[in-house]
Amino acid sequence: MTQVRDEREKVAEAKWERRDVLHTFDDGWTIELLDTTTDRKTESDLVFQGRACITGGEWDKWLGNGSHLLLSLRDPEGNPKATLLFGEAGFILEARAGHGYVPYAGCKAFDQQPRCLNGKPIIALQCCPPGYMAGDTGERLDETKRVKAWFEALPLAEEFQGWRCNDADTRTAAQEFVKLRAYTKEA
Repeated sequence: MTQVRDEREKVAEAKWERRDVLHTFDDGWTIELLDTTTDRKTESDLVFQGRACITGGEWDKWLGNGSHLLLSLRDPEGNPKATLLFGEAGFILEARAGHGYVPYAGCKAFDQQPRCLNGKPIIALQCCPPGYMAGDTGERLDETKRVKAWFEALPLAEEFQGWRCNDADTRTAAQEFVKLRAYTKEA
């Protein structure tokens, strides 16, 4: 069974359209950008047996407009071990302050402080290792712990200081922060 899996992973590695490495860990693991449809399909096939919904047209829109960011945690051989979902902090703040969809407000695996990645304020929304789709929240898994340590070492996004993304009442906290931000800009 291990040999079959190893062969499948080698074949899949040849399918990657792009390998944009954003971070390399000391032991050779990487965090890589997932922004092409082909790469998202390969990721979904390898990590979730094709069950992850990261390949549809909505993802092209969200990734294209910068409201979301998909990354892949990969082992030293380039095999994906977890899919990572981040949101642009301003988009998430406005979505959570509004009356519609509140994206991933229940995620507690990360500290939820907005942080900067390549100068862009982001919020960690999900780390999805294998098993996540079967109901495992992933918080105890080594993959999530690795990503959490990396994310929480990123610099804080100064313009979002004071906003706790996942307070008990997410919508109220976001609405109050939006009001405070508007007031501060006027002053």
